[in-house]
Amino acid sequence: MSPRLLLVPPLVLLSAALAACGGGSHSTTNHGAVIPVVSTLPRSGTVRLKTHPGTIYTVAAPGSTLRLDDISVRVLSIGWARHAHVRVAPPGTHVYALVQLVIENPGHSPQSVARTLIWLQAGAPSLAAGGSLVGASVPAGGSAKGTLIFGLPARPAAPLLLVYRFADAAAIAHATHLGLLRLS
Repeated sequence: MSPRLLLVPPLVLLSAALAACGGGSHSTTNHGAVIPVVSTLPRSGTVRLKTHPGTIYTVAAPGSTLRLDDISVRVLSIGWARHAHVRVAPPGTHVYALVQLVIENPGHSPQSVARTLIWLQAGAPSLAAGGSLVGASVPAGGSAKGTLIFGLPARPAAPLLLVYRFADAAAIAHATHLGLLRLS
């Protein structure tokens, strides 16, 4: 099975969740924390979706830092350009999002920023086409600052970043805790 096909289930669920509406209930983690089960993602907070209760979503509001257990991400700025320095433009690209951010690693060993670690969700998910953070090392207990560049068919109205944990970057189809960082 192609790696691209393995990415579809969590991303399709995310798209459906953003469009859904309704109320919620509660679920408990094995650590005893109560996590609401909802039909709609909140502006910020940690929830499980009714459509996929096996996955936890932590949502960060615009301007705030998204914190998961082994990664934190803060957007410094987002810009839009017709052209960007990337090796190969993704098919259908008409505009680029240039996202400057800081990635923190609270762990005890260095981590690498894999292409599959952070996606731009803008109607359809977009993998980073380039930028100074692709392949960058984030030291243990430290941070890395740089840019990710995403090729898109059009400038989206309400983009957000889909963030996976460092521990899940190599097998994101099996991730059980996803981060969402709203950009607007």
